[in-house]
Amino acid sequence: KARVLDLLVYYAELKGIPREEARRRAREWLSRLGLSAWERKKVEALSKGMQQKVQFLAAILHEPELVILDEPFMGLDPVNQDLFQELILEIKGNSAVILSSHQMNLVEGLCDRVLFIQKGREVLQGPLDEVRRSYGRYRVELRFRGDGAWLRELPGIEGLELSPGKAFFSLGFGVEPREFLESLPDELEVEEISLRRPTLHEIFVDLVGGTG
Repeated sequence: KARVLDLLVYYAELKGIPREEARRRAREWLSRLGLSAWERKKVEALSKGMQQKVQFLAAILHEPELVILDEPFMGLDPVNQDLFQELILEIKGNSAVILSSHQMNLVEGLCDRVLFIQKGREVLQGPLDEVRRSYGRYRVELRFRGDGAWLRELPGIEGLELSPGKAFFSLGFGVEPREFLESLPDELEVEEISLRRPTLHEIFVDLVGGTG
């Protein structure tokens, strides 16, 4: 039944912030998030996205050393997802942030380290760049002339999607791009080839996809 401003001030006071300072911070943040007009509204009257913003402010208003955010993007439209990403990057300058999310594209843009958990057990963890580099399964897009049936017999590729003049696939674990390129037939007329490391989403699907 609490009103937005009163709730934020109350939580900040619980963390030792004087009332007037808590009120100042709350109004400043409400303005930044476009909620100034709602400060006297009851929280239950807000949309789910607005409630998510209020919860976020309650977590950071007292400027803690550690911030834990559980699915902070849930209920937010793309514009507000971008806003939250900017805010999280901002608070990372002063606080350690633990972020729990299933939206791997957002995790990839925010986190320095990642930990995948499935059914309560660690599946993969480490610095983001190291995880992507060590996973090693490059994604390949190949455009060529002629019949691409020979790709089905080529060792070291997985998940082949073949269509006339075009193929998408992954290099097997540990297969390096140079090794793959050297294995291509000399007579192959390649028009374009692109290689990239897998995204976190692709790594996650490969590791836990289909197992719940």
